[in-house]
Amino acid sequence: MLFRYVPAISLLAVVGSVAHADPIHMACSGGVLLQNNRVDTDYVLSLTIDLSAGTVTVGGYEPVGVIPPTAEKIGNDEVRFNGKTAQGALSGVVDRVTGEAAITFRVNTPQERFFSGFCKPIPTLF
Repeated sequence: MLFRYVPAISLLAVVGSVAHADPIHMACSGGVLLQNNRVDTDYVLSLTIDLSAGTVTVGGYEPVGVIPPTAEKIGNDEVRFNGKTAQGALSGVVDRVTGEAAITFRVNTPQERFFSGFCKPIPTLF
């Protein structure tokens, strides 16, 4: 009986901590494929993951929604996001372990831009 009780408490502790987690601010660098098929290899952007709000903010764009993991992907280390903003549509994925990120921008034009690179957490001062 004790064996069944301990995992339930552990699960509640994990779920509770995720629900009240502070946003994670990240600095990302990599390459972006521009509309003219040129690649800018020194592209830098900021990314904020706020799991308690269920949003991801990329650079100066409005936040978009986090896609909840499906039943077969629970425990997955990826954060997937997608949404429309006043500036256009954003979608992407960030691996929380490796920092690898892939982001698609469709910024109120019929053409897309693609970012591929790595993100690392920005240390907080407080």
